[in-house]
This record gives sequence, C-alpha cells and structure tokens, in this order.
Amino acid sequence: MGNMKEKVMENFLSWIRFVVYDGDLDELYVRVTAAYDAAKAAAAAEGKKKFGSIGDFVKPIDLHTEVRAWRKIHQIATEALAKYPTTLDEDKALLAKEDAAAPADKTLTYNTRNCVLLRVGEKKILNFLLDTATNIVEIAQMTRKGAIGAMMKRHKIFKPSMAYVKGTLVPLIPEAGTTHDEL
Repeated sequence: MGNMKEKVMENFLSWIRFVVYDGDLDELYVRVTAAYDAAKAAAAAEGKKKFGSIGDFVKPIDLHTEVRAWRKIHQIATEALAKYPTTLDEDKALLAKEDAAAPADKTLTYNTRNCVLLRVGEKKILNFLLDTATNIVEIAQMTRKGAIGAMMKRHKIFKPSMAYVKGTLVPLIPEAGTTHDEL
C-alpha cells in the first residue's frame, strides 16, 4: 500500500503544492530558493554534493494550500482509476480464478498475469491516495480538536500517513473558535 514517509511521496506533495498554490508566486519563489540555497550551503559545508532537488523545498505553506493539494490528488487519482477497463476487485477476482484453475485451464500468459499484477499494484496506490485525500480534506474542515478525534477514529485509514497527518496537517488546522470556511 502507500506510505507517506517515503521520499517520493514528499516530492509528490511538494510538486502538487507548487501546482495548486494560488498565492504570491514571488513570495513562494523566495521561500523555496532560500530553503534550497540553505540546503546547498549545508551540504557543501559537509562536503556533500547531493542535497536534494528543488521539489524537496516546497514545504507545507498553509491549510488552504494543503487542502487544495489533496483535492488535486483526489482528482488525479479519480481520473487515473477511471482510465482502467476493470476495477481492482475485478482484477483480484481474475487472479484468484487463475490461481484456482488447473494448469491446463489457465488462460493468462505469464506476461499477461504480470500485467494484471502490475495493474493491481497501481490501483492499490491510487485507491490509497483517493481514500487518504478524501479523509484529509474532511478532517481539515474541522477544528483541531475535532480533527484529532476524527484522526484517532480513522486510525486504520491514516496509519500509513499518520506522521504526515499529526506532524504537518493537524498543526495547520485552527484551534476551536477560528473559522476556515474558505476551504
């Protein structure tokens, strides 16, 4: 399944944040290049040549941008899943039927079976992103206390992304009494 701790997920979120950002692009540019230059200088001081890419430095900006990013991820995952001719459950059923068949009754070639397995993996990732995006957008509409309670009730959904939700999203959510209807 998915894992929000992976570097590729951090880079993906950075890219999405940049794409959906609707604030002052000059301000974003200054923020990102300052972080980039600081990382480059720190790496040079340590004698390292690698220090990340520009995508590593578009960190969470505000709740509005974070919610827009997750709505974009929801849209991307929905559109990608719609392009497949079969559902995840249909692919799983096809593989189960093939696994249960006698050797003479198998219909999938080795390559076709591997393609179905690949498709299953892709759909699992897309479904993870879809479920995570749906739930993140929902809890972002709450107060911080309500979001923490909802996060605990949905711990199975948030398990792969718990560090992100607790360490990034929840701190962006306003305390009780603060409105954030623009989301």
